[in-house]
Amino acid sequence: DMAIDICQKNIDRLASASALGTHAAAKVLAAMGRATCLIGRYHDGGHWFNEATRIHLALGTIGTSATTDLVEWRGLMHASMGQIGEASTCLSQSILLRESACSLATRPGMRLLLGLAVVRLFEGSCDEALHILKEVTDFSEACLT
Repeated sequence: DMAIDICQKNIDRLASASALGTHAAAKVLAAMGRATCLIGRYHDGGHWFNEATRIHLALGTIGTSATTDLVEWRGLMHASMGQIGEASTCLSQSILLRESACSLATRPGMRLLLGLAVVRLFEGSCDEALHILKEVTDFSEACLT
């Protein structure tokens, strides 16, 4: 709840400065979405993610590296709610964003791939999940050498 209080204070500050349509506001709103999802309030998290997405749409930054984490967290939220199709779509979009930003071969990128592997298992796509897990293993082994 402390993270939510901090996010709310930041949202209030941005609102009083008439700065709710900025990149900073989108980051704070996405952080509020993550905080509410982490305590199981997925619908509230979805609301904050939608608000952050609305700002990115207005700024023309949807589909850029600025929205990678937002799309990933939206996918994790859907997975937590059992909405596997939506989770798969979001996580796949986030992977494409990371690939285009050359940031897939990073620890956050590997975390994203692990999430997608789990979603693929729930979808019944075991071969695809194993392929994804092999990519993660290869990356991990490369980091150790």
